Amino acid sequence: MGNTGASIIFLNDTRQILLLLRDDKQSIPFPNCWTCRADQVEAVETPLECIQREMREELEMELEHPRLFRVYDLADRVTSHSGKG
Repeated sequence: MGNTGASIIFLNDTRQILLLLRDDKQSIPFPNCWTCRADQVEAVETPLECIQREMREELEMELEHPRLFRVYDLADRVTSHSGKG
C-alpha cells in the first residue's frame, strides 16, 4: 500500500472554504500553491485521528467530532509496487 494522507476542509456558514497558501520554497512539492490542511496518516492512526493530530500540532485546535466525507484513491498519488519504472 502507498502512503496514506488525510485532508481537512473548513467551511464557514456561507459555505466558503478556507485554503492555505504553501510556502514559496522550490524544495517543497507545489510551492506557492493554495491547498487544504493535510498530513500523512501514521501507521497507528485513522484518517480522522490524523486530522485531529494535525490540527492540534499546527493550529493548536482540538477537533472533537470531525466528519469523514469521502475516501479517494488518487491516481497521481498511488505508488506502484510492480518493481517497474
